[in-house]
Amino acid sequence: MSTAAWTAVGTIALAIMTLAAVITTIVITAQDRRRSEAQIRNEHRNEQLGEAYLVRVLLGERETGKRDDVYDEPDGTARVLGAIVVNNGRYTITAIEARLELADGSLVGFLRPERVPGATDLDDRLRGGMTDLLEAFSSPDRLTPWDRGMRFESDPLDTAHAVGAYPVVRWTDRWGTRWEHRRGEVRQIDDGAPWTP
Repeated sequence: MSTAAWTAVGTIALAIMTLAAVITTIVITAQDRRRSEAQIRNEHRNEQLGEAYLVRVLLGERETGKRDDVYDEPDGTARVLGAIVVNNGRYTITAIEARLELADGSLVGFLRPERVPGATDLDDRLRGGMTDLLEAFSSPDRLTPWDRGMRFESDPLDTAHAVGAYPVVRWTDRWGTRWEHRRGEVRQIDDGAPWTP
């Protein structure tokens, strides 16, 4: 075989090795990109779940009912139950809704919620006698990280219905994901998911 033939064979072999190296690089880069995107999705899911678990939901109760004649205190025959929601996360949560699940498994609605804004602790010198118009205009179904929280209250319930009841709270996070808190567990739900016990 002549030198020119050997040169041609070498050139073809080099081209094949270069092509194999390029294809291998493309495949490895695509695999790395997929792994990186999967890792970013997992980190995002973990951040969302972490933020969802930073929303605290507490059950509160207050006795109501008839007052006794001696001490003018409620006789304990009825209770108002409340869901207290506090956003300890870094982002605003919206579309907050709550229901009360009774011991018999039925769900009842709460009365209109009361939001306690974060501006209530501003120093009077800073306020200068001004009222909080921005807080007044903000939506009553959202909580920012600086708000104190939100309270939902039930109609008075007899003690038998109040025992064993707990709140079920739903909200939407900053990424548009809907969450539900039930008995200390947080789970992602679909928009418009039915309120089932």
